[in-house]
Amino acid sequence: WGNGGISSGSNSRGSGSVSVSDESSESVSGFIHWTPEPAEIPFDRALNRLLPADIRVLGWQPVDLQFLARKSADHRTYKYFFLPAGLDVQAMREAAARLVGEHDFRNFCKIDPTVTNFVRRILTFDVSPVAGFEQVWEFCVSATSFLWHQV
Repeated sequence: WGNGGISSGSNSRGSGSVSVSDESSESVSGFIHWTPEPAEIPFDRALNRLLPADIRVLGWQPVDLQFLARKSADHRTYKYFFLPAGLDVQAMREAAARLVGEHDFRNFCKIDPTVTNFVRRILTFDVSPVAGFEQVWEFCVSATSFLWHQV
């Protein structure tokens, strides 16, 4: 499953925003925008009581009213978990490293007829064990944006 990117913003008007994921994700997709009460509320705990067990809100941050989760985030990060048994993790790390930077990713997505620019910038792409879980590894990929169904 993927995690949406987090972007900072000011709290000049008391608006809050959470990006659960961005539209390019096949797994979890959705955005929440709301105007919270002036007092600080533990939104993460309140939302987690309502969400399915495999979807978690890890935090929230107040942002300006003009902030839009899909349009204003300066990057997005997705994490996918896997069991490495029988996999060549070193080859996976080498392949991930080759994807970092600006590249034309048209062969890594579903083609959206409205998109004319398929160049995206991958900021980081790591393949590593999950802290505290020896048998579980993760892909962690961050980019300024992703194409439809790219990750």
